[in-house]
Amino acid sequence: MKKEELSVNINTLFSATGLKHTLHLYTPNVSKYAIQTPFLDAANEDEQVVYVTSENPDTVRQGLKGLNINLSVIKPDEIGKIKGKKMRIVVDAGSINLEEQLKMGRHLSRMEKANFILCTYDVSKLSPEMIKDLVKHHDKLMLTTSDVTVLSSESFDELNIGDESVERFVKNDLDTIVLALILERPMCGTDIIKTIHKNFNVLLSPGTI
Repeated sequence: MKKEELSVNINTLFSATGLKHTLHLYTPNVSKYAIQTPFLDAANEDEQVVYVTSENPDTVRQGLKGLNINLSVIKPDEIGKIKGKKMRIVVDAGSINLEEQLKMGRHLSRMEKANFILCTYDVSKLSPEMIKDLVKHHDKLMLTTSDVTVLSSESFDELNIGDESVERFVKNDLDTIVLALILERPMCGTDIIKTIHKNFNVLLSPGTI
């Protein structure tokens, strides 16, 4: 999927849902900036836009070039200093060490109600235990591969995504999808098969699960 098509799919999900604090996991072959751009581009004029990262600010601005917004790029230890009535915040969590993430978590929990927050991670760098813990502290989980973006508990019928792309995504990233499902609620293999078939219209065998 081209970067432009990927951004459109992600933007559709953000537009269709009132997400306040979103955990967005992406595979290594996906540009994190392609994920972050539609979220930032949706900012209203009265929103302060903040990007939290350990990377060089110039690198970030280059990755997000084309955005017509007033963007503040800050280090993780500066997040406690930002103040605003309405903010749209991207946390480039993959660039931030665990200790700094824990410190930020306390600040973000106090900011959730009044702001939109997107935390992005490369899923290949996370253990199942880490994903489980992250899911507990976010409103929604989104998964993005080079083919498709999935919002947990959302229907593909509303997103106008091709059946072949969906089936390829499910089969290539089955481990991640199953993990996301069982983190929402415990379920047996039969329930997993039924849920995947209902949400993705992809029928899997018990042996595959």
